[in-house]
Amino acid sequence: MTSTTAMMPSSSFVNNKKEDLDIFLTTLESKLRLPFSSIDMAKAVTQTKGMEPEEYLTNVQKVFHRMDKVTKVRVLIALLGLDPDEDTDTIIYDLYTEAINDNEVGPVDW
Repeated sequence: MTSTTAMMPSSSFVNNKKEDLDIFLTTLESKLRLPFSSIDMAKAVTQTKGMEPEEYLTNVQKVFHRMDKVTKVRVLIALLGLDPDEDTDTIIYDLYTEAINDNEVGPVDW
């Protein structure tokens, strides 16, 4: 008989994951504060050492709700520079859907 606590991640594992996402978000925001093009961001996604593009985009998706409006818009613009790929298209679509449903990034009233 398997214990349910044996299947649960330890609190240190969860804290490490949260810290990793905090570091990821800080790094991403610092990159986006600098002048960049969507091609530069596409390169960052596809050429991040130790991380597959799907993992990178999944991390973006996990921290998207914590970004300020300007950073969110820059991320969305940057995603336009990515080549179509079955593995990443679903994640990108989900990010755009989240952005549309997010009041902070919603339509701009002129």
